Amino acid sequence: MTKNLNRRDFLRRSGAFAGGIITLSGQTRARNDRVKIVVKRDLKGNPKETKYVDNRLYQALLASDSDAVDRLIKRSEVNYVRINRSPSTPEDIRFLISIQRGADEQQFPDRIGDFRTAFTHESVTKIGHGESLEGELVTPVVGGVECGASDDEAEGSICFVANDTSTDEYMIVSAEHVFQINDSQYEAFETSQYHADHLLHPQSGEKLGDYSRVDGPHDAIAYSHRSDAYDVVSADTYESIPDISGYWTWSGIEEQLSGGGRISDVQLCGVNDSYRLNDAVYSSRSASLDHQVTYESDRGEGGDSGGIWIDQYGDLVSMHNGYRTDFYGNQQDIGACGEKILDGLDLYFLPLYV
Repeated sequence: MTKNLNRRDFLRRSGAFAGGIITLSGQTRARNDRVKIVVKRDLKGNPKETKYVDNRLYQALLASDSDAVDRLIKRSEVNYVRINRSPSTPEDIRFLISIQRGADEQQFPDRIGDFRTAFTHESVTKIGHGESLEGELVTPVVGGVECGASDDEAEGSICFVANDTSTDEYMIVSAEHVFQINDSQYEAFETSQYHADHLLHPQSGEKLGDYSRVDGPHDAIAYSHRSDAYDVVSADTYESIPDISGYWTWSGIEEQLSGGGRISDVQLCGVNDSYRLNDAVYSSRSASLDHQVTYESDRGEGGDSGGIWIDQYGDLVSMHNGYRTDFYGNQQDIGACGEKILDGLDLYFLPLYV
């Protein structure tokens, strides 16, 4: 990795957008106006799995990550925005905008790019983060690596270890909300920011990492691995957790899920046991958690926040950030796209264990 070159620039210079769209010498169209997108990347950021899609869908994937959608999801009346394709007529593509009940559709755009918008009226869907396992010292038989901001509870899980694009330093990644400090805790932590200074192992109290930075839209945080700490790169990993072999791109996820498809048998590796499978069923953009992957049901438990959702081939789908509760009280696991977390924290992978 070239020093002082961020991840987005690195991927562009390598001939690929971070969003998963291949651009070779500026040429994107091939095979009768179909466009090749990157569905998955390997640990070096190279295309691992590609797919040709209709040019109209390609344009929708670009529009989904546009400034227009960035502005739209920041409006207080908007719950989320997502691409909506009809399974029977996949060329019929619209952007579905979920707005709060009572909001006036006339106040929102009737198009995003070249695509018409459709609306659904929903009460505010609540995002929950579960609870830490306060007062317990968790020793997982199988599962992820527990972590926390204090030495007497397992508050969350480590998602992965990656490298800083400028310094190559190891960075430990988890969910930001696990390490947020409320006003009553602020003085006790002697910190200059509203996050814990150190990522701790809750069993030993050992400082595994020092605070580095956050990616707020994706509820992600990075701690630089302390060289005097034990090796979290490979320690506390178990045979039941597959090595990370690559990761899904946001474009690959949207293409798979926007037409009624799913990513089946995605495994949650949190602080508890890792034999919990779920299907990814929706992708959306939201101010509460951007580039969100929504799973079919609620399988997460206390302490799983920050854990990894990984498919049966070892490819990272998302972090585990919590669950959403809809108007009817149904709960579904949610997580931010792993690729977008890498981008937001300016990290890249080496072929390492979780």
